[in-house]
Amino acid sequence: MNHHTSAQHQPTQHLISPYTFPGLMSGLKTLTDEDKRDLIIESVLKAYNTDFQTIDNICRKRHLKEPRQMIMHFMCLHTKFTLKSIGRIFYGRFDHSTVLHNKAFISDLIETDDETRNKYNEVCLKLQIKQFIP
Repeated sequence: MNHHTSAQHQPTQHLISPYTFPGLMSGLKTLTDEDKRDLIIESVLKAYNTDFQTIDNICRKRHLKEPRQMIMHFMCLHTKFTLKSIGRIFYGRFDHSTVLHNKAFISDLIETDDETRNKYNEVCLKLQIKQFIP
């Protein structure tokens, strides 16, 4: 009979290292772009405590547009999807220029807005992406 200590059965906890190059950590790098897309969407929706059906519209209210913008931001940075295909995630309502605008808008917003920066960092933790916004 083989006896193992309980320490051998504990799951490995992945920590974000300050020495990791900005971007995806090794666990997420191995995913397909489709899996990354799904994980990004899920992580952003959890951070904003909403669901996809709620944000999948053209409403410009901040509580609805910011999660969409955040999803587009992360997808631009961490997948190889085209801007056009990222816009199509939302029933094709957004073209490539809207995706570019949203990516830039979130980049600016996380520099100036504490609440958005906190959401951004929360998503980074869920995705195991190095947080670089203090």
